[in-house]
Amino acid sequence: MARKNDVNDAKWWHCLQRSGTWCLLVLLAACLTACGPGPADTPPQTKTVRPKRARKPKKQPVQPAADNDTFAYDASGKPDPFMPLVIEDDAKKKTARMPRVSKPLTPLQRFALTDLQLVAIISSGDRSAALLQDPTGFGYIVNEGTLVGKNDGVIVKILDNGIIIQETIYNAVGEPESRTSTLKIERNK
Repeated sequence: MARKNDVNDAKWWHCLQRSGTWCLLVLLAACLTACGPGPADTPPQTKTVRPKRARKPKKQPVQPAADNDTFAYDASGKPDPFMPLVIEDDAKKKTARMPRVSKPLTPLQRFALTDLQLVAIISSGDRSAALLQDPTGFGYIVNEGTLVGKNDGVIVKILDNGIIIQETIYNAVGEPESRTSTLKIERNK
């Protein structure tokens, strides 16, 4: 047995389907007409007004200068515009490190003297040799006359407790000067 509410629901659904189609069509038509361009959506038409161009004055022919109207420029007391503003002295140019003679560097010339450590001195009669260690821990046996350090240093003398190295450095004026440095054996405590 069908309930009374079920029958009413079926009638209501049938009525909604019939009237719903019409309602849907009316809503669709309203939306489409609202979305289209209307008189409120069109911008007002404006005219672009361009300003009139001013007329250029007519060029007048150039009159040739008279022979007595000669122009002379006096540059006395004025700087030459083609000269550099800052002039470097020869002494200032020499203050930069002088270029090394293009010969291959020995491994000991790649380190500063402060990076090298004197480990031992070997003496045999009148001949002496020294053992230098670089920062990587590699050891080198050197004699007098061996090139050492970045400033073209040369081992001049090997003593009982150190070595004397003669270096060529350049002073503030750019002139070469000789500097003597001494490396001594560092005793481990």
